[in-house]
Amino acid sequence: MKKNIYILLLWCLPLINTWTQNLDITPIQLSNGKDFRGRTNCIFQDKFGLIWVGNGSGLYRYDGKDIKLYQNNPSNSNSLSSNIVLCIQEDSVGNLWIGTRGGGLNYFNRATGKFKRYLHDEENPASISFNEVYCLKPDEKGNLWIGTDGGGLNYFNIRTQKFEPISNGGDTHAVFGSTKILSIIPASKGKLWIGAFAGGISLFDIATRTAKHIGANTPYNKCDVFSVRKIDHNTLWIGTWGQGLIAYNIKTNVFKIILDQNTSSRIRNISLGKKGEIWATTIDGLFYFPTANASYTLIKNENSNFPQFSTVLSTDAQTVWVGYENGSLGKINLIPKKFHSSLKEYPFTTSSINAVLTNENKQTIYLAVPQGLTQFQPCAHKIRTYPFAWGYHTPLAYFPATNSIICASTYELYEFHTQTGMF
Repeated sequence: MKKNIYILLLWCLPLINTWTQNLDITPIQLSNGKDFRGRTNCIFQDKFGLIWVGNGSGLYRYDGKDIKLYQNNPSNSNSLSSNIVLCIQEDSVGNLWIGTRGGGLNYFNRATGKFKRYLHDEENPASISFNEVYCLKPDEKGNLWIGTDGGGLNYFNIRTQKFEPISNGGDTHAVFGSTKILSIIPASKGKLWIGAFAGGISLFDIATRTAKHIGANTPYNKCDVFSVRKIDHNTLWIGTWGQGLIAYNIKTNVFKIILDQNTSSRIRNISLGKKGEIWATTIDGLFYFPTANASYTLIKNENSNFPQFSTVLSTDAQTVWVGYENGSLGKINLIPKKFHSSLKEYPFTTSSINAVLTNENKQTIYLAVPQGLTQFQPCAHKIRTYPFAWGYHTPLAYFPATNSIICASTYELYEFHTQTGMF
């Protein structure tokens, strides 16, 4: 006999899969579950690795262990301006910016824990154009491109602290065919891809402050765009509300359906992983594509009363964070499992095991469990437990004495005879 647990893997490779893709969602508890109100709108990881979550009850900071909640305090002008957080971004020098519904733009001072508010002012043309900030995109100098849900696109100069609403003769609607800008991502140098609600996709030239509308004479001319991601040099994936998930080939100017309306018509968010995998949140579940050309896997939260996913973030650490419509949060650990159990039907999987002893020749494993000794033959799927006559004694260890005798250590020492099954 040898005390070698790894022998089990050599015996029964078909039984146990040692490397599997883990797509299980682990729920994250926020503030003891007391503050789950409103949709989880955004998830962001900063340069320190901290996870920031914005939902209908405030701004959360999660360090992997503890949660800190920031909320609006009506008597404190240095608090978060609104508890409905729509977007979070970090600029090139590490400043944290938060877009809210009804509270404009917020700058968070990490050192003081205070917020600085930027609100629309009717008497100040250099203020932000609208107080619902849906998306943010910092540039390399720390300036911000701001998509508002009703006031079009804004540019914020960090040095002058002034906002420039992007308009055509004062008409913010005329530039993108919509005042609801819901997605901003970089395009080629000096340009941005802009997704708008009821405005489709546009290519915006920063220097000229003009936009080229994409998709004329197609069904996606004025679609409701919630999310845009650049998948490769020539491809955009576009998440629409009502027309499914669409791919756009920049080079050929051709649209292609990825998820049609019958599969899932309402796409809220798209995230691109470190290895090219793609995640899309929908009202039907979370769609996972290993590559852009691969078939998808639909992941549903079967244990939740709120299966609708609202947002997703894939990080460099191979962790995928997902948010739900009810405000809660979960994560998927993509690091392959080195140990995977497919033995859930056996009773010892839910008990403590103090020791493991293996028998190579007979393909038998002996487990020290609270009830006594469990004899397990994994290849034959056979199990038998031999209880102590002195049941209140918990076995602490087993070790071989001879080929047919095992010594059991509790508070006393016993012999177990394998041929008779007697202690």
